[in-house]
Amino acid sequence: MRAFPFKNVRCVLLVSSILLTISASLVAHESPIDHIDRTISVGLVKRDLVIDYRMRMTPRAALLQLRAMDRNDDGLVNDEERAAYMGSIASQIRNRMTLAVGEEQLHVVERAPALMHPDLSNEFRFAARFAGISFGKRVVKMEDDYTRRYPGGVRIRALQASGANAEPVSVRWAEEPPRGHILGPLTLIVEVALAEPDAGSREEVEP
Repeated sequence: MRAFPFKNVRCVLLVSSILLTISASLVAHESPIDHIDRTISVGLVKRDLVIDYRMRMTPRAALLQLRAMDRNDDGLVNDEERAAYMGSIASQIRNRMTLAVGEEQLHVVERAPALMHPDLSNEFRFAARFAGISFGKRVVKMEDDYTRRYPGGVRIRALQASGANAEPVSVRWAEEPPRGHILGPLTLIVEVALAEPDAGSREEVEP
């Protein structure tokens, strides 16, 4: 799905101010940030574990997000403001996410800029390289503490393998799958089959 462009959102911000005023009077008892539905997708390309972290917000939370982007309060959200805000959220998610193979922690990076979609979802794209880890079947423990800060429903799935450089993975809950919203951290188990690295392969993660 194509990312939604936010070039000039003066009208959107004006409407958001009106709607937020009405919303505050009707649902003042709710959290300022509504529960967020997540889809966490995990795949393997060469020796990179790729993670697509997509969060779909309620309309009220999306309007609050637009207002937060407008840092100079001029009623506009330009590319720089949007990139700065989304980069900040990506850093928060990444800093609250840990990936480990046994005692060996993987270094997580943002592999591509975040996307904003028309269905009010934001997609953050991360990757981690299995540097120094021998080939073969490996089990990765993935912990996400960002769900504690912004709880909600979570869906997990394995990215479909495509092309010669993609390998299948399996992803499952570490314990019994939760019922309803997750109010704390989540833990996933990712099983991968690492191919033997090429002699000339580079260690940095590419988008």
